[in-house]
Amino acid sequence: NASKYFETISSNMESFLFLNHCCFVYRFLISKIEWFLIEKKESDLINEEEVHSFEPEVTNINGFVYFQFYKASAEFYAKNYSATIQTLNKLINEVSFKNISFAEMEAKSFLALVNTICGRHDQAEVNIRSVSRKIADENEETKYVAASLLLKIIKASASPKKNEKLEKMIESNQLLNATNVGKYAFLPYIKLNEEILKSLAK
Repeated sequence: NASKYFETISSNMESFLFLNHCCFVYRFLISKIEWFLIEKKESDLINEEEVHSFEPEVTNINGFVYFQFYKASAEFYAKNYSATIQTLNKLINEVSFKNISFAEMEAKSFLALVNTICGRHDQAEVNIRSVSRKIADENEETKYVAASLLLKIIKASASPKKNEKLEKMIESNQLLNATNVGKYAFLPYIKLNEEILKSLAK
């Protein structure tokens, strides 16, 4: 029932993105990722015109953050990992996360994930330590259950026990998918399928 409305908005995305004065249009971009995942067309996100033709001003912090997550996700599902890293680094370097620490943890965890896939383990470890430290400082375990599970998967990929680590990563990912819902869902639009987990486990 929602598909016809989704298609109407999506086909007029360039105009829709200029309506931020009356509604939070950038949240729709995240819904678009989720829709493409349902349709199993996530690799086609990179072909969407708004990825290339539009970008909010960095002064519009919420819009800028959502847009960069959308762009990075499109690049990630297209397996353009170098572009994903560049987009996430831009986000982290240009935005002050003082009042949006949850988004900062998402950005750094996402970056750790992609750096690990690319074999850049030292860079990934820097981000993992940063996120782990912030989780410990806030001392709210229930808030960061999903974040901790994602970090567990990333860290497990570095295990020397090749025969066991993929199995453990799959188990942790199943638990992540089952629990990553609600108010504190953590990067819910980044789904780790078996192919991605195998890339991590190399």
